[in-house]
Amino acid sequence: MANLASERCVACRPGSPAVEDDALAGLLAQLDGWHIVEEEGARALCKRYPFRSMAEGQAFAAALGEAADAEDHHPRIVIEYRWVEVSWTTHAIGNLHRNDFVMAAKTDALAGRA
Repeated sequence: MANLASERCVACRPGSPAVEDDALAGLLAQLDGWHIVEEEGARALCKRYPFRSMAEGQAFAAALGEAADAEDHHPRIVIEYRWVEVSWTTHAIGNLHRNDFVMAAKTDALAGRA
C-alpha cells in the first residue's frame, strides 16, 4: 500500500470523484487520530494537535500553510492557546477526495506524528 504522505495532490474540479463510502474506512485506517466530521454540509477530515505553546502551534500552522500552497490544497486551521485543529475537505466537490487523505498524512508528518 502506498504511503499517503508520499503522494501528490491531483487537480480537482467540480465533478471529480469523491472517495466512495466503501473506501473511506481503508483510507482512514492509514491515518492516526483523524476523524470524519460534517462541516458546512460537507464531510471533512479533522484532527486536533496539542502543542506546548501558542508559538509552537503558530509555527506548525505556518509550515502547514506552506505545504498546502505547494499542493494547491488548503485546510481550515484553528489556532488556540495550546492546540491547532486542522480540517481537510474538497470544496470543489463538497466531499472528501483522496487529496484530503494525502494532506492529512502530510500534516501528521509536519507535526512529527507520522
